[in-house]
Amino acid sequence: MNRRALVFLLFAAMSAAIVPLADTKHRFVPVVLGAVYVLLALLSWLDSRSR
Repeated sequence: MNRRALVFLLFAAMSAAIVPLADTKHRFVPVVLGAVYVLLALLSWLDSRSR
C-alpha cells in the first residue's frame, strides 16, 4: 500500500475518533469526512496498483 493511501486511512481514523466529541447536530460532519477519506484511500491504492 502506498503512503498516500495510508495517510488517508489515518485521517479517516482520526475523523472516526472525533465523532463522539461532536455535537449531535453536527455529528454527520466527521462521519462524512471519514467516508470521503476512505474513498480517497481506496482510489489512491487502485491508482498505485494500476501503474
